[in-house]
Amino acid sequence: MRGRYGGVLLIGLLLGPWLVACATDPSLPVEYGVPDACWVDSTFRWIDPMAEKAGWPNLREQPPEHQAGDEVRVWIGFALRPWQAVRMARGPQGATVERFGGMYPLHSVNDADGDAAVRSESEHVAESLWRDFDRLDIATLPDGRLLNDPTVRDGVSYLFEVYQDGRYRALKYSNPDASRAWQARRVQRFIRSLEDHLGLEGL
Repeated sequence: MRGRYGGVLLIGLLLGPWLVACATDPSLPVEYGVPDACWVDSTFRWIDPMAEKAGWPNLREQPPEHQAGDEVRVWIGFALRPWQAVRMARGPQGATVERFGGMYPLHSVNDADGDAAVRSESEHVAESLWRDFDRLDIATLPDGRLLNDPTVRDGVSYLFEVYQDGRYRALKYSNPDASRAWQARRVQRFIRSLEDHLGLEGL
């Protein structure tokens, strides 16, 4: 990562049967801002109070103070299992990564079960995750609803909030392991990288 204000937010929540696609395919558009998708209201209804509890500003309304930096947040979770959040940042001061989680999306944020402490990881881990994020070109993937994959009504979802080059966008993949699309496979590979580097299981 490049700085404490730049970052990538990867967010995965299980809140519905939506899947996402990749923007390196010219037939699939990259949307900046929040897409006009059925998952938006239900997903951000959970994410916003979780981010507030972690002490993270709302990335849609308050971009990183250092405009030269990037931020990515990834929220990962199941309806009946604790969610995990990963916040990656990079900027002139280096790369950082934090993780936050252990709460259940179906519970009140204030009364959530589990350990919801924010933990910081080493700069080496942050740099490795950023390399994988860039190598897999996750930032250019379009929203999953464009993949036309079969509907899966249970499993896990991944919401990515990306702030790069002064622009914000959000994209969501649900159950990418059930998709045959190469874009979904890229998401799966990045999730495996999170598991390997952060010691998370069952993402």
